[in-house]
Amino acid sequence: MIHLDPYNISLVASACTALFLVLSALFKKLNSSKLTSTTPLSGPPRKSLFGVTRQIRVSPNPKAFYEEWFNQYGTIYRIPLPFGTEAVVISDLKAATHIFAKDTFTYVRSAGLRLLIERLIGRGLLFVEGDDHRKQRRILNTAFSSRNIKNMTPVIYDTAYRLKNEWEKIIDSSPTGLKGEIDLHEWATKLTLDVIGRVAFGHEFHALQGKYSSVEEALQMFNTTSPAGFGMLLYAASVFVPWVGMIPTKRNRLLNNLSDSTRRILERLIKEKESSNLIEKPQKGERSLLELLVDAESSGSGRPTQESKDEIVAQMKAILIAGTDPPSLATVWTLLEIARNPEVQTRLRQEINASPGAELDWNHLQSSCPLLDAVISEVLRMRPSFGETPRVANEDDILPLKEPMIDASGKLVDRIHIAKGTKIIIPNHFLNCSPSIWGSDAHEFNPDRWLDDPVLKADRNPDDITSARLRLWSFGEGPRVCVGRVFALTQLKIVLAILLRDFMFELADGPGTPIDIHFSLVARPKLRGLKGATLPLLVSRIG
Repeated sequence: MIHLDPYNISLVASACTALFLVLSALFKKLNSSKLTSTTPLSGPPRKSLFGVTRQIRVSPNPKAFYEEWFNQYGTIYRIPLPFGTEAVVISDLKAATHIFAKDTFTYVRSAGLRLLIERLIGRGLLFVEGDDHRKQRRILNTAFSSRNIKNMTPVIYDTAYRLKNEWEKIIDSSPTGLKGEIDLHEWATKLTLDVIGRVAFGHEFHALQGKYSSVEEALQMFNTTSPAGFGMLLYAASVFVPWVGMIPTKRNRLLNNLSDSTRRILERLIKEKESSNLIEKPQKGERSLLELLVDAESSGSGRPTQESKDEIVAQMKAILIAGTDPPSLATVWTLLEIARNPEVQTRLRQEINASPGAELDWNHLQSSCPLLDAVISEVLRMRPSFGETPRVANEDDILPLKEPMIDASGKLVDRIHIAKGTKIIIPNHFLNCSPSIWGSDAHEFNPDRWLDDPVLKADRNPDDITSARLRLWSFGEGPRVCVGRVFALTQLKIVLAILLRDFMFELADGPGTPIDIHFSLVARPKLRGLKGATLPLLVSRIG
C-alpha cells in the first residue's frame, strides 16, 4: 500500500503536471494543423493550462468577458481553451445565423459534448446529427405541435392551481397567517416536474404534495451541491476534450445519478403503458407525449423494438430533464425580477386582473397581456438557461459577415474561412445583452423596451406567443432550435398569471437584496450567504 507522504504527493503532482504538459503540446499541435486554413484571428493570450475557461466558468457574469473581448478584438476572434485547444468566438449576427442554419450537418456538437449527452440522456435528439436528427426532430415536432400544446393547457392550469394551494397552506401556517417564506428553486422544480410528468408521460409524480421521486431528488441535489472549482474546470474542458468527461468528479457522479434515476422511471412507465394497452388503443386527443412517441416508433406493430425503445427512453429523458430544469429556472428568475421591481409587479397584476370572469382565460393571456409578454422576453434575454452554443465545423466553410472586420494579419475581410475541425462558440448570453444591439441599458432589466421600441413592437403577433422572442438567442436557432420552446413559454405564462393574481412577492431585505450565482446543471440565483441554490421569497396574499 502506498502512503501519500509529502514526497509521494510531490511525485504525483509532478507526474500529473508533466502529463498535462505533454497532452497540451499534443492538442496544440493537432489543433494548429486543423486551423491552418482558417482566417487568422486575434484574441486573448493563453495564460494557463485551461486557457480562459476558468475566467468564464467561475464568473457570475461570464458575458462580461465576451463583451471585453468583443470591444478589443471585434466580432469574431479566437480564445484559448484547455490543453492547447482553442475556439473561434462568433459575435457577428450574420455569421451566427449562418452557423445555426447549417447546424447538424456543416456544424455539429463536439465529441466531448456528445459523450456528455450520451451519458446523461442517451442517443436521442440532442445526441444525433444530420439525417438522424432530421428524422427524430420530425417525430418530436409532431409531439409538440400547436394542437397538442393546446391540449396540454388544462393540465398546466390545474398544476399551477395545485402550486397556489400549497403556497396558501404555507402562508396559513406562518406565525402571522399573512405572509410565508417560499424557497423558489424547490417549489419551481416540483411544479415543472409535475407538469412534464402529466403531459409527457400521463404520470402523476405528486411532487407538489411531497411525494418522493428519485428524479426530483437527483435534480434537487444539483441545487444543493457546489462542485469544487477544479471540478468545474474539468467539466467545462470535457465539452471539447472528451477524455476529461470520464474523470470521476463529484459533478460527473451527480450526472450519472440523474441519468440512472430518469432511465429507471422511464423504463417502468413504458412497461406500464404496454401492459395496460394504452399504447395500442388511445384516443388521439388524449395521448401523452410518451404514447405519441411509442406509436411513431412502433411501425404499426403495436410494440416498439428494443432499438426503438432505447431511442424512446433517450427522447423522454431529454424531455423530462429539459422540461423540468430550464422551465424551473425561468420561473425562478422571473419571480425574482418581479420581486426586485415592485412597480413592474403592480402593473403586471393590473394587466392580468383585466381578464374577464373569475377564471384566467387563455385567449386573454395570449392576446391581451403585452407587459406579461415583455417581462418574459426580458428575463429570457438576460437569463438564458444556457449561455453558449459550442460547435465543431464538420467540413470547410465560409462565414458571411454583417460588417467587414480586420483579421490578425491586418487585412480587411468580409468573410471568414473556417477549416474542418475548427471549434466554434456562439455566446448567446452576450448577443442577448450586447450594447451594440440593445443600447446603453442592455444590462438592465427593462421590460418596457419591448413595448416602447417600434421595431420590437412591430414584430409582436398576438396569435403567436413566440413572436416577441424571435430576436433572442435563448432557444437557439435553425434545426436545433428548442423543440419545446412554445410549450415552455405557454407554461411560464399561465403559472405567472395564476400566481400574480393572488400573491405578492418580496425579498426579505427589499429589492436591493444581494443575489449570488450557484453553479449546477445551469447557473442559478441564490441568496447571498445561504448554502446551495437557496432563494427564499416572502409571499403574501393579495386582498
